[in-house]
Amino acid sequence: MKLGFGCMRLPVKEDGSIDKKRTFDLFDKAIQNGVTYFDTGYDYHNGESEVVLGEYIKNYDSGIDIATKLPVWLIHKREDMMDYFNKQLKKISVNSFDYYILHALDKAYWDELKALGVIEFMDHLKQQGLIKQMGFSFHDSYEVFEELVNDYNWDFCQVQFNIIDEDYQAGLKGIHLAKSKGLKVIVMEPLRGGGLVEVVPGEIEMLYGDRRPVEWAFNYILDQPVDLILSGMSDMEQLEENLKIFSNTYEMTEADKEIIVKVRAAYKSRVVSGCTGCGYCYPCPTGINIPKCLRLYDQGTMFDNRIKYKNEYEMMEKFKRAHNCMACGRCEKRCPQKIEIIEMLKQVNQYFKD
Repeated sequence: MKLGFGCMRLPVKEDGSIDKKRTFDLFDKAIQNGVTYFDTGYDYHNGESEVVLGEYIKNYDSGIDIATKLPVWLIHKREDMMDYFNKQLKKISVNSFDYYILHALDKAYWDELKALGVIEFMDHLKQQGLIKQMGFSFHDSYEVFEELVNDYNWDFCQVQFNIIDEDYQAGLKGIHLAKSKGLKVIVMEPLRGGGLVEVVPGEIEMLYGDRRPVEWAFNYILDQPVDLILSGMSDMEQLEENLKIFSNTYEMTEADKEIIVKVRAAYKSRVVSGCTGCGYCYPCPTGINIPKCLRLYDQGTMFDNRIKYKNEYEMMEKFKRAHNCMACGRCEKRCPQKIEIIEMLKQVNQYFKD
């Protein structure tokens, strides 16, 4: 089965800690229905995800693939790599990992890691049998993805891909490149953090017809040359729905593909700012996080879900929010997309106001 269990949205108790009973019930159900790949990370659930997964897999001698990730943002010298790796072995209570991932690579992190000796580190892990397969998760442009793929003899990669993001970051072009190099391709964010299924704009529901949005989302990806799709499932209903979809996949027809093109265009037409998140607008004299403000605004309008993204907006420190704009214009002079940022920030402020 191509469904992988992402362990970053596990069920939690009122105090925010992982609900082990509900989590283990989900794991049991997933394994009983053919799910064998479990993906966690050093910082998921405030570091608790690896520990809980480790407690669970003590009951399984084989047949379960465990993937976790090196927190590259915490690596400042060569010794840090092995230190964190050993901490993760201890947290999950294993002697080796099936899949090990350099987490959230971009150009800056990759260059820094190479200078610190990450290639020798990865070679060491494989030579010592401490990992079976080495890969990376990715967040940058296609050009950087191509550089990474060619810089090391990777076993797999993990990329963001969904109906909307066909040409975003590595994109479909990157997936084809990876496959041509013999890499396994693992997809993350298949539902865009739930945005593609939580609230579906009316015009897009009409395009989908009788099939549910989640069916379209997963079958679109399954129609591509990918090996595994991660889904962060936090309740039994989500798991059972996913198991049903992955057990009854269908080949996309030409008519289906035309609908996907229309759906993608409809979502993109709802974007207001069009900010790419390049960061050239930094620094803002008052400290506004301009890319995040515009991203949350665009996501709210794209997915017709103001409340969800308003909650995330209000979690930002107040001095980073849009209302602090002094209209100095420095950001607009630097913006490659020529976005009217001052006007956009006014709109952001108005959109997220009560």
